[in-house]
Amino acid sequence: LVRLQAEREIKAKLLHLRERFVETGGNAKKITQLISISLPAFFSIFQAVLFLNDQQPSTTMSELLAHASRSSGLNTSLFETLAAVRNRTRKLKPGELLSLMDSYLEEVHRLAMHIDSFIHR
Repeated sequence: LVRLQAEREIKAKLLHLRERFVETGGNAKKITQLISISLPAFFSIFQAVLFLNDQQPSTTMSELLAHASRSSGLNTSLFETLAAVRNRTRKLKPGELLSLMDSYLEEVHRLAMHIDSFIHR
């Protein structure tokens, strides 16, 4: 049941993220806002990934990223950069933001495929 819910959530969030990214038209301010709004939603999915891997939930974001990365192969540095952009501790140039969003979408897709793999376990 947790796998099915996580699968539905990640795929819906991925679709929503893609749509919203297109709607930004490449505008750096809008991309930064999209990152700020979308990123927290994925942390609950990371908790589900830990649960699916029989691991305890994490209490801090850095701990959650580290555990989720080990269990699913997530790109920890990507999500740390996204968090820094969200928290306004890191400012990227427009081209860097576009590249970051491409990586973000790709990584979320990889996470969706990882969650799908639990159907065969």
